[in-house]
Amino acid sequence: MSTRAPTPLASFRCAIISDALHRRDAQGTVFTLAPLLKQFAVWASLFRELHIVAPFIGEHDVRHDHAPYPFDNVTFHPIPLAGGNTLGDKLQLARSVPAWLCIMRQVAPQVDAVHLRCPSNIGGAALLAGIFRRHHAQAVYTGNWAGYVGEPRTYRAQRWLLRRMFAGPVFVYPVDEPLAPHEVETFSPSMSAHDLQHSTALRTAALASARPGQPLTIASVGALNANKNHALVIDAVADLMRDGVSVALHIVGSGPEAAALQARTARLGVAPCVHFHGNLPHPQVLALLAGANLFALPSRTEGFSKAVVEALGCGAMPVVTASAANRVITDSEAYGALVPFGNREALTQAFHHCAARLAADPSLPLACIAHARRFTLEAWRDHLASQLVQAWGLT
Repeated sequence: MSTRAPTPLASFRCAIISDALHRRDAQGTVFTLAPLLKQFAVWASLFRELHIVAPFIGEHDVRHDHAPYPFDNVTFHPIPLAGGNTLGDKLQLARSVPAWLCIMRQVAPQVDAVHLRCPSNIGGAALLAGIFRRHHAQAVYTGNWAGYVGEPRTYRAQRWLLRRMFAGPVFVYPVDEPLAPHEVETFSPSMSAHDLQHSTALRTAALASARPGQPLTIASVGALNANKNHALVIDAVADLMRDGVSVALHIVGSGPEAAALQARTARLGVAPCVHFHGNLPHPQVLALLAGANLFALPSRTEGFSKAVVEALGCGAMPVVTASAANRVITDSEAYGALVPFGNREALTQAFHHCAARLAADPSLPLACIAHARRFTLEAWRDHLASQLVQAWGLT
Protein backbone atom coordinates (compact mmCIF):
# COMPACT_ATOMS: atom_id res chain seq x y z
CA MET A 1 0.00 0.00 0.00
CA SER A 2 1.37 3.41 -0.96
CA THR A 3 2.33 5.93 1.73
CA ARG A 4 0.85 9.38 2.24
CA ALA A 5 1.82 12.56 4.07
CA PRO A 6 1.32 12.40 7.86
CA THR A 7 -1.91 13.85 9.27
CA PRO A 8 -2.56 15.39 12.71
CA LEU A 9 -3.38 11.83 13.82
CA ALA A 10 0.30 10.86 13.62
CA SER A 11 1.03 11.99 17.19
CA PHE A 12 -1.90 10.02 18.68
CA ARG A 13 -1.93 6.64 20.39
CA CYS A 14 -5.02 4.62 19.49
CA ALA A 15 -6.67 1.57 21.03
CA ILE A 16 -8.65 -0.87 18.90
CA ILE A 17 -11.33 -2.78 20.82
CA SER A 18 -12.18 -5.85 18.75
CA ASP A 19 -13.40 -9.43 19.00
CA ALA A 20 -11.01 -10.52 16.23
CA LEU A 21 -9.36 -13.78 17.28
CA HIS A 22 -5.58 -13.61 17.63
CA ARG A 23 -3.10 -16.48 17.75
CA ARG A 24 0.62 -16.85 18.43
CA ASP A 25 2.68 -19.45 16.60
CA ALA A 26 5.48 -21.44 18.23
CA GLN A 27 7.90 -18.55 17.64
CA GLY A 28 5.60 -16.04 19.32
CA THR A 29 4.51 -14.28 16.10
CA VAL A 30 0.99 -12.87 16.35
CA PHE A 31 -1.54 -13.67 13.64
CA THR A 32 -5.12 -12.60 12.95
CA LEU A 33 -7.62 -12.71 10.08
CA ALA A 34 -5.77 -11.53 6.95
CA PRO A 35 -8.35 -9.11 5.44
CA LEU A 36 -8.95 -7.49 8.83
CA LEU A 37 -5.21 -7.22 9.46
CA LYS A 38 -4.89 -5.13 6.30
CA GLN A 39 -7.32 -2.63 7.83
CA PHE A 40 -5.43 -2.67 11.13
CA ALA A 41 -2.28 -1.87 9.12
CA VAL A 42 -4.03 1.25 7.84
CA TRP A 43 -4.73 2.33 11.43
CA ALA A 44 -1.08 1.66 12.30
CA SER A 45 0.03 3.87 9.40
CA LEU A 46 -2.10 6.77 10.68
CA PHE A 47 -1.25 6.64 14.42
CA ARG A 48 1.99 6.73 16.40
CA GLU A 49 1.02 3.71 18.48
CA LEU A 50 -1.65 1.05 18.20
CA HIS A 51 -2.98 -0.91 21.19
CA ILE A 52 -4.99 -4.00 20.28
CA VAL A 53 -7.48 -5.23 22.90
CA ALA A 54 -8.74 -8.55 21.58
CA PRO A 55 -9.10 -12.24 22.51
CA PHE A 56 -6.07 -14.50 22.18
CA ILE A 57 -6.41 -18.26 22.03
CA GLY A 58 -3.80 -20.82 22.95
CA GLU A 59 -3.60 -22.61 19.61
CA HIS A 60 -0.20 -22.54 17.93
CA ASP A 61 -1.60 -23.82 14.63
CA VAL A 62 -2.20 -20.78 12.41
CA ARG A 63 -5.36 -20.92 10.32
CA HIS A 64 -5.40 -20.73 6.53
CA ASP A 65 -7.03 -17.29 6.53
CA HIS A 66 -4.68 -15.66 9.07
CA ALA A 67 -1.57 -13.54 8.50
CA PRO A 68 1.22 -12.18 10.73
CA TYR A 69 1.27 -8.56 11.88
CA PRO A 70 3.44 -6.62 9.38
CA PHE A 71 4.06 -3.58 11.60
CA ASP A 72 5.76 -3.11 14.97
CA ASN A 73 4.15 0.01 16.48
CA VAL A 74 1.62 -2.22 18.22
CA THR A 75 1.05 -3.45 21.78
CA PHE A 76 -1.27 -6.38 22.45
CA HIS A 77 -3.63 -6.57 25.42
CA PRO A 78 -5.14 -10.10 25.39
CA ILE A 79 -8.58 -10.64 26.86
CA PRO A 80 -10.36 -13.94 27.64
CA LEU A 81 -12.36 -15.42 24.79
CA ALA A 82 -16.07 -15.64 25.57
CA GLY A 83 -19.30 -15.59 23.61
CA GLY A 84 -21.87 -17.81 21.98
CA ASN A 85 -25.57 -18.56 22.17
CA THR A 86 -25.95 -21.36 24.71
CA LEU A 87 -26.71 -20.80 28.40
CA GLY A 88 -23.20 -21.96 29.26
CA ASP A 89 -21.76 -19.48 26.78
CA LYS A 90 -23.72 -16.64 28.37
CA LEU A 91 -22.58 -17.60 31.86
CA GLN A 92 -18.97 -17.67 30.69
CA LEU A 93 -19.50 -14.28 29.04
CA ALA A 94 -20.83 -12.85 32.33
CA ARG A 95 -17.73 -14.12 34.12
CA SER A 96 -15.40 -12.65 31.47
CA VAL A 97 -16.81 -9.12 31.26
CA PRO A 98 -15.20 -7.91 34.52
CA ALA A 99 -11.79 -9.05 33.22
CA TRP A 100 -12.41 -7.23 29.93
CA LEU A 101 -13.31 -4.01 31.73
CA CYS A 102 -10.26 -4.29 33.96
CA ILE A 103 -7.96 -4.59 30.94
CA MET A 104 -9.66 -1.71 29.14
CA ARG A 105 -9.28 0.50 32.24
CA GLN A 106 -5.57 -0.31 32.22
CA VAL A 107 -5.30 0.59 28.53
CA ALA A 108 -7.28 3.85 28.74
CA PRO A 109 -4.46 5.99 30.25
CA GLN A 110 -2.04 4.70 27.59
CA VAL A 111 -3.99 6.04 24.59
CA ASP A 112 -5.52 9.24 23.26
CA ALA A 113 -8.10 7.68 20.93
CA VAL A 114 -10.21 4.54 20.60
CA HIS A 115 -11.69 2.59 17.72
CA LEU A 116 -14.59 0.30 18.67
CA ARG A 117 -15.57 -2.56 16.38
CA CYS A 118 -19.24 -3.48 16.73
CA PRO A 119 -21.37 -5.51 16.92
CA SER A 120 -19.35 -7.60 19.34
CA ASN A 121 -19.56 -8.60 22.98
CA ILE A 122 -16.44 -6.65 23.89
CA GLY A 123 -17.60 -3.62 21.90
CA GLY A 124 -20.92 -3.71 23.72
CA ALA A 125 -19.17 -3.93 27.10
CA ALA A 126 -16.98 -0.94 26.23
CA LEU A 127 -20.03 1.08 25.16
CA LEU A 128 -21.98 0.32 28.33
CA ALA A 129 -19.04 0.92 30.67
CA GLY A 130 -18.12 4.21 29.00
CA ILE A 131 -14.45 3.67 29.80
CA PHE A 132 -13.24 5.69 26.81
CA ARG A 133 -15.85 8.46 27.01
CA ARG A 134 -13.15 11.13 27.45
CA HIS A 135 -11.09 9.95 24.48
CA HIS A 136 -11.28 10.84 20.82
CA ALA A 137 -13.60 8.03 19.75
CA GLN A 138 -14.71 6.35 16.55
CA ALA A 139 -16.78 3.22 16.01
CA VAL A 140 -17.60 1.00 13.08
CA TYR A 141 -20.72 -1.15 12.85
CA THR A 142 -19.77 -4.02 10.55
CA GLY A 143 -23.22 -5.58 10.36
CA ASN A 144 -26.43 -4.52 8.68
CA TRP A 145 -27.16 -1.02 10.08
CA ALA A 146 -30.82 -1.26 9.05
CA GLY A 147 -31.34 -4.51 10.98
CA TYR A 148 -32.94 -7.70 9.71
CA VAL A 149 -35.37 -10.45 10.66
CA GLY A 150 -33.85 -12.75 13.26
CA GLU A 151 -31.16 -10.27 14.29
CA PRO A 152 -29.73 -10.90 17.81
CA ARG A 153 -31.07 -8.53 20.44
CA THR A 154 -27.54 -7.57 21.43
CA TYR A 155 -26.95 -6.24 17.91
CA ARG A 156 -30.05 -4.05 18.15
CA ALA A 157 -28.93 -2.81 21.57
CA GLN A 158 -25.49 -1.84 20.27
CA ARG A 159 -27.01 0.03 17.35
CA TRP A 160 -29.19 1.95 19.81
CA LEU A 161 -26.18 2.83 21.96
CA LEU A 162 -24.17 3.95 18.94
CA ARG A 163 -27.06 6.05 17.66
CA ARG A 164 -28.02 7.65 20.98
CA MET A 165 -25.04 7.68 23.30
CA PHE A 166 -21.80 7.57 21.28
CA ALA A 167 -19.87 10.83 21.05
CA GLY A 168 -17.73 10.19 17.96
CA PRO A 169 -18.36 9.33 14.32
CA VAL A 170 -19.94 5.92 13.67
CA PHE A 171 -18.96 4.36 10.37
CA VAL A 172 -21.79 2.30 8.87
CA TYR A 173 -22.30 0.44 5.63
CA PRO A 174 -24.79 1.79 3.06
CA VAL A 175 -28.48 1.64 3.95
CA ASP A 176 -31.57 3.07 2.27
CA GLU A 177 -32.63 5.11 5.32
CA PRO A 178 -31.20 8.60 6.05
CA LEU A 179 -28.18 8.75 8.35
CA ALA A 180 -27.82 10.88 11.48
CA PRO A 181 -25.17 13.64 11.42
CA HIS A 182 -22.60 11.52 13.32
CA GLU A 183 -23.18 8.44 11.13
CA VAL A 184 -20.75 8.14 8.22
CA GLU A 185 -21.29 5.87 5.22
CA THR A 186 -18.20 3.75 4.64
CA PHE A 187 -17.00 0.55 2.99
CA SER A 188 -14.82 -2.43 3.91
CA PRO A 189 -11.66 -2.85 1.81
CA SER A 190 -9.21 -5.73 1.56
CA MET A 191 -7.38 -5.08 -1.74
CA SER A 192 -4.73 -2.48 -2.49
CA ALA A 193 -4.11 -0.51 -5.65
CA HIS A 194 -1.18 -2.87 -6.30
CA ASP A 195 -3.51 -5.87 -5.99
CA LEU A 196 -5.75 -4.35 -8.66
CA GLN A 197 -2.78 -3.82 -10.97
CA HIS A 198 -1.99 -7.51 -10.59
CA SER A 199 -5.64 -8.42 -11.27
CA THR A 200 -5.62 -6.29 -14.40
CA ALA A 201 -2.52 -8.09 -15.69
CA LEU A 202 -4.08 -11.51 -15.00
CA ARG A 203 -7.36 -10.60 -16.69
CA THR A 204 -5.62 -9.06 -19.71
CA ALA A 205 -3.63 -12.25 -20.21
CA ALA A 206 -6.74 -14.40 -19.76
CA LEU A 207 -8.69 -12.38 -22.33
CA ALA A 208 -5.83 -12.73 -24.83
CA SER A 209 -5.79 -16.53 -24.42
CA ALA A 210 -9.57 -17.10 -24.22
CA ARG A 211 -10.97 -19.83 -26.47
CA PRO A 212 -14.53 -20.20 -27.76
CA GLY A 213 -16.70 -22.75 -25.99
CA GLN A 214 -15.17 -22.43 -22.54
CA PRO A 215 -17.65 -23.09 -19.71
CA LEU A 216 -19.25 -20.25 -17.83
CA THR A 217 -17.25 -20.21 -14.58
CA ILE A 218 -19.03 -19.10 -11.40
CA ALA A 219 -17.26 -18.70 -8.05
CA SER A 220 -18.83 -18.43 -4.60
CA VAL A 221 -16.82 -17.70 -1.46
CA GLY A 222 -18.30 -17.75 2.03
CA ALA A 223 -19.14 -19.87 5.04
CA LEU A 224 -21.37 -22.79 4.12
CA ASN A 225 -24.37 -21.78 6.20
CA ALA A 226 -28.02 -20.95 5.61
CA ASN A 227 -27.39 -17.20 5.47
CA LYS A 228 -24.99 -17.40 2.52
CA ASN A 229 -27.58 -19.47 0.62
CA HIS A 230 -25.28 -21.60 -1.53
CA ALA A 231 -28.19 -24.00 -2.06
CA LEU A 232 -29.85 -21.42 -4.30
CA VAL A 233 -26.67 -21.07 -6.37
CA ILE A 234 -26.58 -24.84 -6.88
CA ASP A 235 -30.25 -24.82 -7.91
CA ALA A 236 -29.58 -22.03 -10.43
CA VAL A 237 -26.61 -23.95 -11.85
CA ALA A 238 -28.94 -26.91 -12.38
CA ASP A 239 -31.26 -24.55 -14.27
CA LEU A 240 -28.37 -23.31 -16.44
CA MET A 241 -27.44 -26.89 -17.33
CA ARG A 242 -31.09 -27.61 -18.18
CA ASP A 243 -30.96 -24.59 -20.49
CA GLY A 244 -27.91 -26.03 -22.28
CA VAL A 245 -25.27 -23.81 -20.69
CA SER A 246 -21.84 -25.34 -20.07
CA VAL A 247 -21.05 -24.22 -16.54
CA ALA A 248 -18.57 -24.82 -13.71
CA LEU A 249 -19.28 -23.72 -10.13
CA HIS A 250 -16.43 -23.36 -7.60
CA ILE A 251 -17.45 -23.08 -3.93
CA VAL A 252 -14.87 -21.97 -1.36
CA GLY A 253 -15.58 -22.25 2.34
CA SER A 254 -16.64 -24.64 5.08
CA GLY A 255 -19.53 -24.81 7.50
CA PRO A 256 -22.53 -26.75 8.77
CA GLU A 257 -24.26 -26.94 5.38
CA ALA A 258 -21.34 -28.66 3.59
CA ALA A 259 -22.74 -32.21 3.61
CA ALA A 260 -26.24 -31.08 2.66
CA LEU A 261 -24.93 -28.99 -0.23
CA GLN A 262 -22.86 -31.87 -1.61
CA ALA A 263 -25.89 -34.15 -1.34
CA ARG A 264 -27.92 -31.51 -3.20
CA THR A 265 -25.50 -31.51 -6.14
CA ALA A 266 -25.81 -35.29 -6.40
CA ARG A 267 -29.60 -35.18 -6.20
CA LEU A 268 -29.81 -32.53 -8.93
CA GLY A 269 -27.28 -34.29 -11.14
CA VAL A 270 -24.81 -31.38 -11.17
CA ALA A 271 -22.04 -32.90 -9.03
CA PRO A 272 -19.58 -33.19 -11.96
CA CYS A 273 -19.62 -29.42 -12.52
CA VAL A 274 -19.70 -28.26 -8.87
CA HIS A 275 -16.34 -28.17 -7.11
CA PHE A 276 -16.10 -27.83 -3.33
CA HIS A 277 -12.66 -26.48 -2.40
CA GLY A 278 -13.14 -26.13 1.35
CA ASN A 279 -11.07 -23.40 2.98
CA LEU A 280 -8.23 -21.96 0.94
CA PRO A 281 -5.41 -19.52 1.74
CA HIS A 282 -6.35 -15.99 0.71
CA PRO A 283 -3.95 -15.83 -2.30
CA GLN A 284 -5.54 -18.99 -3.69
CA VAL A 285 -9.01 -17.50 -3.24
CA LEU A 286 -7.98 -14.43 -5.25
CA ALA A 287 -6.46 -16.65 -7.94
CA LEU A 288 -9.72 -18.59 -8.22
CA LEU A 289 -11.72 -15.35 -8.48
CA ALA A 290 -9.34 -14.11 -11.18
CA GLY A 291 -10.30 -17.13 -13.28
CA ALA A 292 -14.07 -16.82 -12.80
CA ASN A 293 -16.57 -15.08 -15.06
CA LEU A 294 -19.17 -14.48 -12.34
CA PHE A 295 -19.34 -14.41 -8.57
CA ALA A 296 -22.47 -15.52 -6.72
CA LEU A 297 -23.44 -14.72 -3.12
CA PRO A 298 -27.24 -14.48 -2.69
CA SER A 299 -27.06 -14.00 1.11
CA ARG A 300 -30.00 -13.19 3.34
CA THR A 301 -28.00 -10.38 4.96
CA GLU A 302 -24.50 -8.89 4.72
CA GLY A 303 -22.75 -5.77 5.92
CA PHE A 304 -20.27 -4.71 3.23
CA SER A 305 -19.04 -8.03 1.90
CA LYS A 306 -15.28 -8.25 1.40
CA ALA A 307 -15.87 -11.32 -0.74
CA VAL A 308 -18.04 -9.35 -3.18
CA VAL A 309 -15.51 -6.50 -3.35
CA GLU A 310 -12.66 -8.95 -3.91
CA ALA A 311 -14.61 -10.64 -6.71
CA LEU A 312 -15.13 -7.25 -8.35
CA GLY A 313 -11.44 -6.44 -7.89
CA CYS A 314 -10.49 -9.71 -9.58
CA GLY A 315 -12.81 -9.08 -12.53
CA ALA A 316 -15.56 -11.59 -11.63
CA MET A 317 -18.94 -9.89 -12.04
CA PRO A 318 -20.94 -10.12 -8.79
CA VAL A 319 -24.46 -11.58 -8.85
CA VAL A 320 -25.70 -10.80 -5.35
CA THR A 321 -28.76 -10.08 -3.25
CA ALA A 322 -30.29 -6.64 -3.72
CA SER A 323 -29.16 -4.42 -0.83
CA ALA A 324 -27.93 -0.88 -0.40
CA ALA A 325 -24.32 -2.03 0.03
CA ASN A 326 -24.41 -4.32 -3.00
CA ARG A 327 -26.01 -1.51 -5.01
CA VAL A 328 -22.97 0.62 -4.19
CA ILE A 329 -20.50 -2.17 -4.97
CA THR A 330 -22.07 -2.93 -8.36
CA ASP A 331 -22.79 0.76 -9.11
CA SER A 332 -26.50 -0.02 -9.50
CA GLU A 333 -25.79 -3.13 -11.64
CA ALA A 334 -23.37 -1.43 -14.04
CA TYR A 335 -20.80 -3.99 -12.81
CA GLY A 336 -22.96 -6.89 -11.71
CA ALA A 337 -26.54 -7.94 -11.02
CA LEU A 338 -28.86 -7.66 -8.00
CA VAL A 339 -31.51 -10.27 -7.27
CA PRO A 340 -34.27 -10.62 -4.65
CA PHE A 341 -33.34 -12.91 -1.78
CA GLY A 342 -34.40 -16.51 -2.28
CA ASN A 343 -35.63 -16.07 -5.87
CA ARG A 344 -34.23 -19.00 -7.88
CA GLU A 345 -35.65 -17.87 -11.21
CA ALA A 346 -34.23 -14.36 -10.79
CA LEU A 347 -30.79 -15.76 -9.94
CA THR A 348 -30.81 -18.03 -12.99
CA GLN A 349 -31.87 -15.19 -15.25
CA ALA A 350 -29.18 -12.94 -13.76
CA PHE A 351 -26.55 -15.57 -14.63
CA HIS A 352 -27.88 -15.69 -18.21
CA HIS A 353 -27.95 -11.90 -18.46
CA CYS A 354 -24.42 -11.40 -17.13
CA ALA A 355 -23.06 -14.17 -19.38
CA ALA A 356 -24.63 -12.39 -22.36
CA ARG A 357 -23.09 -9.07 -21.26
CA LEU A 358 -19.65 -10.67 -21.04
CA ALA A 359 -20.05 -12.25 -24.47
CA ALA A 360 -21.03 -8.87 -25.96
CA ASP A 361 -18.24 -6.99 -24.16
CA PRO A 362 -15.25 -9.20 -23.23
CA SER A 363 -13.48 -6.19 -21.68
CA LEU A 364 -16.16 -5.87 -18.97
CA PRO A 365 -14.00 -7.68 -16.35
CA LEU A 366 -11.35 -4.97 -16.77
CA ALA A 367 -14.03 -2.32 -16.22
CA CYS A 368 -15.05 -4.13 -13.02
CA ILE A 369 -11.48 -3.97 -11.75
CA ALA A 370 -11.25 -0.28 -12.60
CA HIS A 371 -14.49 0.37 -10.68
CA ALA A 372 -13.05 -1.49 -7.67
CA ARG A 373 -10.49 1.29 -7.22
CA ARG A 374 -13.23 3.09 -5.24
CA PHE A 375 -12.87 0.39 -2.56
CA THR A 376 -9.10 0.02 -2.16
CA LEU A 377 -7.23 0.20 1.12
CA GLU A 378 -5.70 3.48 -0.05
CA ALA A 379 -9.12 5.01 -0.73
CA TRP A 380 -10.35 3.80 2.67
CA ARG A 381 -7.27 5.19 4.44
CA ASP A 382 -7.82 8.65 2.96
CA HIS A 383 -11.55 8.47 3.78
CA LEU A 384 -10.83 7.37 7.35
CA ALA A 385 -8.18 10.03 7.98
CA SER A 386 -10.23 12.90 6.61
CA GLN A 387 -13.32 11.91 8.61
CA LEU A 388 -11.37 11.55 11.87
CA VAL A 389 -9.48 14.82 11.47
CA GLN A 390 -12.76 16.64 10.81
CA ALA A 391 -14.84 14.91 13.49
CA TRP A 392 -12.18 15.29 16.17
CA GLY A 393 -11.57 18.96 15.35
CA LEU A 394 -7.91 18.49 14.39
CA THR A 395 -7.90 20.72 11.30
